[in-house]
Amino acid sequence: MKKVWVGLGAILFLFLIFLFTEEKIEHQKEEILWKLDFDKLSYVPGPKAESKTPEDYVVEPLNFTRFPHLLKESPVFSVSNKDKESGEFVLYEGGYNVKNIFTELTTLKIFTVISVDEKAREKLGLSSDTSPQVEFYSGNKKIKSLMIGKQNADKSKRFFLTDEKIFSTHSYILDKFRGRSESFRERQLIGVGTSHIRSFVYSSPDKNLRIENSPVLENNAPRNSYTRISEKKIIFDPSIGDGIDSALKGLRIDLYPDDAGGQGFPVAKSLTSGPEDKTLEIAIRDGQVYKIKIFPLTDFKGVKYRPVIREIRGRLTESPGYIREDSLKRMEESTDSIIKAEAWVKPKPPPPPIPAKHPKKK
Repeated sequence: MKKVWVGLGAILFLFLIFLFTEEKIEHQKEEILWKLDFDKLSYVPGPKAESKTPEDYVVEPLNFTRFPHLLKESPVFSVSNKDKESGEFVLYEGGYNVKNIFTELTTLKIFTVISVDEKAREKLGLSSDTSPQVEFYSGNKKIKSLMIGKQNADKSKRFFLTDEKIFSTHSYILDKFRGRSESFRERQLIGVGTSHIRSFVYSSPDKNLRIENSPVLENNAPRNSYTRISEKKIIFDPSIGDGIDSALKGLRIDLYPDDAGGQGFPVAKSLTSGPEDKTLEIAIRDGQVYKIKIFPLTDFKGVKYRPVIREIRGRLTESPGYIREDSLKRMEESTDSIIKAEAWVKPKPPPPPIPAKHPKKK
């Protein structure tokens, strides 16, 4: 008899779990919540989060924009925030984190739907005072918003609130808003990816260079073919051209003014207020044109830096950043090699081997 009562108790317990769980959770299979067409995002920390947010989410408001682009062009994103020291907004190109955020939130996949009540909100960390929010805009019109909550027990999913319902999605999607605002910026100065550099112009008081690259098909694969336009026009050794291609693709921001040791934006603004020492202009095959202004040398705690301002033509002009002087050395050496280069003629392939003659048998 005792076993019967134990069995009945277990059945009742399972029934109650099913009853209350089913009341809250409508589905657990992955499905698409929305396909949303937006071009701007705003990240807003909770109004009472102050200097610390739950789970180390970014503590300052951020604005993200996707610029209109042609089908063959790579999309360009921006990220901006208000600098606490100067009170001015700073703007940079958005990096891969921003691109991924737009991709994943455009078609948002979910697992769980939970009906909203105060207990659920409190349990899942959805507080109007401290929880971060993400706002979606089409033009200047806000079309959607969501509030970020806690993770589930195994930390694979994260809960969020939108349209008076609580959902869960992959943690990694909304966890991109954790950390520091600098993580959203694109440090690489030339966003070439797999594309070819089409042209390069170097301008300074003592050195000027212009080259063009017209890849040719060789053995069913593209090979770069470089022409020096400035001075005496010549086609030069592709290996020398590939050196400048690699050097330019390797240029990146080594220090932002709001990084530790970056001296702040007022100093950066002062260092970039005069004329630049040199200018680089790089056009790539997908249509983007980059202009990089390089300003006089400065020194922070024994490290030599060049302040730079980068422009993506027709898209944005960034706030200042710094490149280490030694990072520019390779690019300078490559430009000097091109200026000194002689005309190059493609080597002729070696003649086919002459078949060996065998003596005739008698």
